[in-house]
Amino acid sequence: MLQEGPDSTVILQDKQEIQILENLSTEMTISVSASFLTTIEWSFFGTDYIFPITHWRTTAINTLVKRFHLLPRDPLQYGQVTEDNEGNITQSVDSHQKANIALQAAKDVMNTLGKILKIHGRAVLEYAIWYRQNHEGSQTYSEYITRVTGHQIAHTNFMAPNVQ
Repeated sequence: MLQEGPDSTVILQDKQEIQILENLSTEMTISVSASFLTTIEWSFFGTDYIFPITHWRTTAINTLVKRFHLLPRDPLQYGQVTEDNEGNITQSVDSHQKANIALQAAKDVMNTLGKILKIHGRAVLEYAIWYRQNHEGSQTYSEYITRVTGHQIAHTNFMAPNVQ
C-alpha cells in the first residue's frame, strides 16, 4: 500500500487489450503517478502480475524522455527534445507529455515481453538475466526498454514454477 504522495496520485491511466502471443491476448491497466512511477497490472494464463516500473520515476523521467526522443515522435503528444551544434540538449516537454511518454514506454515494455516470449518461450527468465548482464550501458530506447522488461521479468517471478 502506497502512502499519500506523488507515487499514489495517479495522473494518467489506460486500460486496453494487448496481444501477448499470437493466440493470446489479455487486458492490462497502466497507471502513471505524479512521480512517474508506472504500474502495469495484467494476467497471464490465470496468474495476475503487477509490474511496478520505477526506472523513470522522479527525475529519472528525463533520461527516458531523452531516449524516447531518439526516434521521431509526435511533438504535440510527447513534446520535443532538441540538440544544438555544441551538443547541449533542451527538453520542451511538460508533465502531461512526460506522463504520455511513460504510458507509451509501459506499452513498449509489454510489446517487448511478447517478443521475448515468442523467441525464448519458458526461458524468459534466463534471457532477462543474460540481457541485463550483457547490456548494462544500453543507450538506445529499444535497449533501454528491453532492460526494463528484463528487470520486470526477474523481479516479479514471471512464469516461475508454482512451488509451495
